Amino acid sequence: MGGDPKEEAELLKQAGVEIYCIGVTNSVLQDSLYKIASDPKEEHVFILQNYATLSYLVEEITNGTIDYSKCGLGLEKLGKKVGRGRVVGGRQATEPWPWMAALYFIRPGLPPEFQCGGSIIHESFILTAAHCMYRKNSVKRDEREIIVKLGLTDIKNQSALQEFEVKKLIIHPGYRSGAIYDYDIALLKLKRPIEFGALIRPVCLPPRELPPDISFYKPGEYVVAIGWGHTGVVQILQQVVFKPVDQLKEVILPIQSEERCRRNVLDKHLHEKAFSERMFCAGDGRGGNDTCQGDSGGPLMQSLLNEDGYTYWTQVGIVSWGTGCGVANTYGYYTHVQKLVDWVTSNIPPKN
Repeated sequence: MGGDPKEEAELLKQAGVEIYCIGVTNSVLQDSLYKIASDPKEEHVFILQNYATLSYLVEEITNGTIDYSKCGLGLEKLGKKVGRGRVVGGRQATEPWPWMAALYFIRPGLPPEFQCGGSIIHESFILTAAHCMYRKNSVKRDEREIIVKLGLTDIKNQSALQEFEVKKLIIHPGYRSGAIYDYDIALLKLKRPIEFGALIRPVCLPPRELPPDISFYKPGEYVVAIGWGHTGVVQILQQVVFKPVDQLKEVILPIQSEERCRRNVLDKHLHEKAFSERMFCAGDGRGGNDTCQGDSGGPLMQSLLNEDGYTYWTQVGIVSWGTGCGVANTYGYYTHVQKLVDWVTSNIPPKN
């Protein structure tokens, strides 16, 4: 034994050997693994947080293929807790969230403009917010106006990009544009299927019935939000010029009780029906941590460990609305996906 492993790795690559590198825990020298591994790096380097996931990963690799269609899995995130940060104010997402979608809208004579987020839930469907599908004058967008971009973390780096046109726009029949944000949920059916890979995968949907011991939606539990939206504090009723950030950002937010969500709406003198049972709210109420303009339609997620000991992510919410961004004594409001999951699944074909 001995010598430079990078030199030995290069000789093996020249001989046609495909090299996978696996590190366990955050203490591994990731730069060294990336130098040794075959290309593309994101498909050949895996950083795991515990040995419980190692046997699963080895089996996937040695069987010749990794099933990227399995929902909620990002092997580079297995067992890893996301560091605290915020979308408003901004911590960059250190790793890809492979189900994140960027929605661009076309206006005559102008280049496509990013305005909303979405999430991959099926090889042909993107989940997003209904209000993103309407212009400011409450006119519904045409399918031909919408472009879906996948595989992005930095919206200026499109090396892993897949771009899609929309075949059909499906908005929940209970949603009313220009009124309150009840039933703020929509589906985009794509013109062609998504090619899943290391950087493009679906997120899980919550079950129709929630087990009593599950952490989903419970006050005090945390959700993760991601987006390219506005990063500055926006006061209530303040008008700002929206400019998306380049790098995807992430934030951890505590879920609030239904009582607090409802009371906060009344304290702001909003319509009593502004909050419904098809919503929940999250945030610490101290200001600073929040979602904002441009994050709309993106996913709110909670993670669980499965029986094999690795983490999978479930989308529990959709970024919907709020009063200002990052303002003290306010919360962000999110579409409750589990309460509308029957509508979602009724509009997408079952898996083979």
